[in-house]
Amino acid sequence: MRCHQCGAPLKSGMKFCPQCGQAVGENMEKKSAPKIQKPKKRPINFGKVKITAAVVVLILVAAGIGAAALLFQNHEYQSAIDVGNRNLDQKAYTAANASFNEAVRMNDRRPEGYEGKAAVALAKGQIQTAETNLIKAKRRKDTNYGKALRAQVDAAKDQDRDAKSLLNQLAIAERLDRRTAIAGAKAARKIGEFKLGEKIVSRGIKSTQDKSELKRLYRQQIDLYIAEGRSNTAVSKLIDDSAEATGDTGMLKLKKTLLVSRPTFVSKPGHYDIGFKLKLKAGRKSDILYYTTDGSRPNRKSKVYGNAFLLPPGTTTVRVVAYNASGRSGSVLNGVYTVSELSAPKAQDWQDTKLEDMDGVSFSWNAVSGASGYEVQITKNQGDSTETVRPVNWNDQTTSVAVYTSDSGYTLKGKVRAYITVDGKRYYSEWSNEISRDI
Repeated sequence: MRCHQCGAPLKSGMKFCPQCGQAVGENMEKKSAPKIQKPKKRPINFGKVKITAAVVVLILVAAGIGAAALLFQNHEYQSAIDVGNRNLDQKAYTAANASFNEAVRMNDRRPEGYEGKAAVALAKGQIQTAETNLIKAKRRKDTNYGKALRAQVDAAKDQDRDAKSLLNQLAIAERLDRRTAIAGAKAARKIGEFKLGEKIVSRGIKSTQDKSELKRLYRQQIDLYIAEGRSNTAVSKLIDDSAEATGDTGMLKLKKTLLVSRPTFVSKPGHYDIGFKLKLKAGRKSDILYYTTDGSRPNRKSKVYGNAFLLPPGTTTVRVVAYNASGRSGSVLNGVYTVSELSAPKAQDWQDTKLEDMDGVSFSWNAVSGASGYEVQITKNQGDSTETVRPVNWNDQTTSVAVYTSDSGYTLKGKVRAYITVDGKRYYSEWSNEISRDI
């Protein structure tokens, strides 16, 4: 405690300050304590409050209007993109391009409009235009859709390695929409990377719930299976899966147009006698069968099967493939057939005969089963000279021929061989025994 007069220190119990003599007491201590003054209340300036409130309101209104305007602009932009994509799906390319141009006009800082224009250009085969728009799109943002479209451009320019690099990125993407997956699949098919395309489409299928979008994706996957040459079993299962996933049982009709039935040999491969005709049977009436007999793989340039056909003597490998109405080929059917050789005819004796009241001799032989005809060789031998003689009644379908004998002093010799004609080519037997006749 201190004296309130001079500030000298005071001890407890003192009644007077030793320094200045000022009386010290409870009342004096309370009296000397400084008073705490309460701040005076200032009057509220309602004018300033109104101005501040008005400014805040204006700021909030402006912000709301700006946000609303931005939302409206985004909505209009997306609407233009959606309309463009719908027109693109319908192959209305002029209308689609107009919509994408409108989107770019609204906001040229976003990539979707440029990507849409590139997709239209690709659909029309305008590769350079597509590439130009994709460069602009990438500057705004490098999207998966942009990568898929750039892969298509690279594939069209035979830059397969660049295209594959982009497709590999898509194949490991977490999500792919329908357009991206299909664009990537088309690029993969163009460069022959079918399995890579299938991976990309599978990503799209896993990322999509919309039934109509799934239907498009499954159809693309089916096309990839066919292009890759997958078996009927694999294609059939994929069609079943697509029908279940989309709820569209109408997709099962694809089996009739896409699956190719396997042809069959009516006569099983094995050994057969000369003159054997091979008959084939298509699995479906609408299928067209093509076959080869030289061991090569049949295709649409091979012979078309119509009716049963002769197989030549010896061993022949027959290969058959069916093409369905959609132009898809099935697996090749192979069969090895061995046809016995033609037996050689047996020549008989020469016999005297009359040819238009002239003397002659005839040469005959036995018929050979399965032969298409015969080739006869008759020679006139006199001393050291040999002359071929043509029979008067030459006919390679008969088993007997005759020659004139107007002079004497020579020897006639005759022999014969059979032949069979297959596809315009003759296959001969061995020559028969040779029979002589002195004239």
